[in-house]
Amino acid sequence: MMRTKFSLLALLCLLSARPTLAAESFSSFGPEQTVTLLDLGVHLMNPEMYSEQWGITILPEGGGRAGADFIISNIGLGDHKAAVRGEYTDPAGKKYKCLLEFSSDDWKNQAGAFALTLGENRLSGDLEGVRFKITCPELTLDLVMKNVAPPWQPGSGKLTLEKDGKEEGFYRMVYPSPRSVVTGTISAGGKTVEVKQGVGLCDHSFTNIGPHKLARRWFRFKHLSPEVSVLLVEVEHPSSAGGSTRGYVLVYDDGGRVIASARARFEYDGWIQDTQSEEGYRIPRQVRVVAVDGAATLSGTLTMTKIEKVSDPLADLDAIRRAVARRFSKPRDYYLACKFSLTAKTAKGEKIWKGEDVYKFIYVNP
Repeated sequence: MMRTKFSLLALLCLLSARPTLAAESFSSFGPEQTVTLLDLGVHLMNPEMYSEQWGITILPEGGGRAGADFIISNIGLGDHKAAVRGEYTDPAGKKYKCLLEFSSDDWKNQAGAFALTLGENRLSGDLEGVRFKITCPELTLDLVMKNVAPPWQPGSGKLTLEKDGKEEGFYRMVYPSPRSVVTGTISAGGKTVEVKQGVGLCDHSFTNIGPHKLARRWFRFKHLSPEVSVLLVEVEHPSSAGGSTRGYVLVYDDGGRVIASARARFEYDGWIQDTQSEEGYRIPRQVRVVAVDGAATLSGTLTMTKIEKVSDPLADLDAIRRAVARRFSKPRDYYLACKFSLTAKTAKGEKIWKGEDVYKFIYVNP
């Protein structure tokens, strides 16, 4: 039966931790490997901490922004639950949202393919692109994403958590659509917008370890525009797993891949103390990045202009679930408006992008 009252997205923060008895560490992403069709689809697993997600961002050419998430998870009550979320902000700034949740019996996927069906909602694709449809009373997204370049993953796409030389769990990340041309329709508030040449991006992650075991904090920057798609990502692992960092960059334009590499370094400066945080969290006012992709390089700076928003991802949980989750994580998400400047040097010459956007500094635990 479909349920819409509780938030499966928030339940991803309900964690079960056990004390570490031996040293743990994470692998690196390693050398780059080609993405296959099997990497894009469902990877059902039985561990309690299994979760899988496809995240989509769409920039229609007429203005506004759309997004979608398709999620499968064992976290919380019941295994292989699923959720679909859709969002659309029209050019005038009005927001429309859609959230649907499904039990394990109410959705299906096609084995050996990238194809999910959740009631009237669908997500499918191949190495050429992604198609999805989300249907709610207030909002319908029916869009096709045609890739300008093949799917990509950072290195092997896998970070392995090892303990005494044995795999304890893993985190996988792949981009079915690092940049795409989007067509289709968006229907919201009784009006339908035809999208003929939008810009899109789709990511896909899956893991069998809890968020608190994977990360102490994340840095994320995503910029989509008619000119370029940029992703800058870094995770800092918990001190129990060595406290190492792993990151990557992705830069694509309509000509395809400019730079995409897990050989990236991030530096943070101008730290500000959050005086409202009991955990003593700090946020950086400046982020510098350098990356190498073969003979190509990327360098850049993001400079904070203001704190856009601070949020608690557990706030939507009921009191009991929130209390349980806070035993194992103390999350806080910072959305920081910034000015950015990025320079790519490739065999085709130099490209420079400047603009304004938002980077996120996301704490899972102190």
